[in-house]
Amino acid sequence: SAVLAKTKVRVAVFVVLIAIAAALAFFPERYRAASTLTPTDPQTLGLSETLGQLGALNSVFGKQADVEVALRIGSSIYMRETVIKKLDLAKRLNMPDKVELHRWLEDRISIRSLRGGIIQIEFVSRDKELAYDVVNAVADATRERLAEINIRQTKYKREILQKLVDDSAIRLSKAEADFNSYRLQNGYADP
Repeated sequence: SAVLAKTKVRVAVFVVLIAIAAALAFFPERYRAASTLTPTDPQTLGLSETLGQLGALNSVFGKQADVEVALRIGSSIYMRETVIKKLDLAKRLNMPDKVELHRWLEDRISIRSLRGGIIQIEFVSRDKELAYDVVNAVADATRERLAEINIRQTKYKREILQKLVDDSAIRLSKAEADFNSYRLQNGYADP
């Protein structure tokens, strides 16, 4: 208390505190925008019981594919190109060079997997509207691409199922014809 009793020390302390507050005022606030999404559950693609009986329920891409594919799509050139076009980032950020825009997005977008197969998309910026728009655009682009892949997978599985059913119908007809032929030739009720 004896130190603060002197006017010069009090003035120096207040000047330092005011200088620190002024310096912090020049650093703008950073906003973090995040979104989560879950890849489609294989059970919701339809045909799950029939495909399961035929051993074709697993993803075309293999185990843990839904999360890995979502992570790949979320960090793909396709996604960045979609976001650049949708938000008109070249004009909004005054960056006419597409390569520079792709690098800018790649450096600032964080996509990672959380427990339970949840995908988190995160973007930090000083412009809260830009952060919000970018995260939503990335999530939408990723969901759209995942939907296209799921539709393609389901179509592929249906084609396989149809081929299996057609082949089994042909084999059944042939087996019945062979059975009837054998029974007529040998005069037996049962072969």
